[in-house]
Amino acid sequence: MFSATVGQTLRTYRTRSGRSAGDIAQAAGISARQYEALESGTGWPGNQAFAAAVDALQIPAEARSRSGLNFCGRPLGTAIAATLKGFTVPAIVVDHAWRIVGANQEATKLLPELGQPGWSLLRWILCSSEARRRLVNAADVAGTFAAVLREALALTPSDPDLRSLYEEIGSDLRARGAAEVPDVDGLDLVWRMDSGPYQMVSLFVSVPTRRPDLRQIALHIEPLLLPGQDLDSAQWSEAVLTGIAHCAVCWSAMVYEWGPVYRCPRDCFTPVVASVLEEEVAQRLLPHVYTDGALAGLARLQEVLVACGSEPAMPAPVSLQHALYQWRHQMPMSTRRELVAGWVARVAVGRGGPASASGLVLDLQWFPGL
Repeated sequence: MFSATVGQTLRTYRTRSGRSAGDIAQAAGISARQYEALESGTGWPGNQAFAAAVDALQIPAEARSRSGLNFCGRPLGTAIAATLKGFTVPAIVVDHAWRIVGANQEATKLLPELGQPGWSLLRWILCSSEARRRLVNAADVAGTFAAVLREALALTPSDPDLRSLYEEIGSDLRARGAAEVPDVDGLDLVWRMDSGPYQMVSLFVSVPTRRPDLRQIALHIEPLLLPGQDLDSAQWSEAVLTGIAHCAVCWSAMVYEWGPVYRCPRDCFTPVVASVLEEEVAQRLLPHVYTDGALAGLARLQEVLVACGSEPAMPAPVSLQHALYQWRHQMPMSTRRELVAGWVARVAVGRGGPASASGLVLDLQWFPGL
């Protein structure tokens, strides 16, 4: 993952000396895993381990300078700073423990803390309640970053920040980290916005040339469009129960979001899968809409329309079961929305108590006269 220049330089001096990687690690007083990470570019074992390896290889001072090996502890170079500034997307530079070293202006617009040198993105993802509020897929992201923490601590076991963070996250997250692959490159964060469509923030990781102790992260952002969202304007058209479904605990209007699910904005209970809630509403609504008299009237209307040469977009249902089938398989979201909005003023949604098979408790309030 990091610049091959440093790894190849170490490997070149080692092979010239005729020694194995294990020999160099032993001479440097570091583990074989730490030294192999330096040569292979699979991780950064810390400045002290790197300096010890360079000393064990007996690389002359002049060669160290010429090969760019004197970077430890230095600030960002002008080339890295210019690259960071030149990104048109949010971009940051972090150290091996995911502490902020630099960030461009676009990154601070996404999350202001990214502009604070030394601020730990790793700690934010693993421990912050704000991360859990902001990231729809916070649990999945935390699992991956717990694995990142595990790997970073294996290479730099003396880092006090990493050690305290590992203790802080608790046994459940540590267990998840042990089972996950610590691959952040290409990881998607589903970013919950305060208004408008949510965003898919994809992380792309690279290593600046001659700075294997750092990681450069570009955050590519795309609007996350769900069923019911217009692609051109990137504005929500109304989902089936937008403005109709309310939390039965706090009476807040439930939010339609990635999943797709309906969620109480105060998180009074776990989000409800959108298709499950909409199906429950349909089971209660359609018997009111498609009575025997209504079905007979629709059949007569369809006969007249066909005789006049007009083909209905969807055939009239012949029974209540047929109407349910159309709802599930043929009826566009906009039609379902119109049907619900024409009959139901509000749906109070809760969990527990005398519930349906789905575990939901619903109270439909009909418009007067219906």
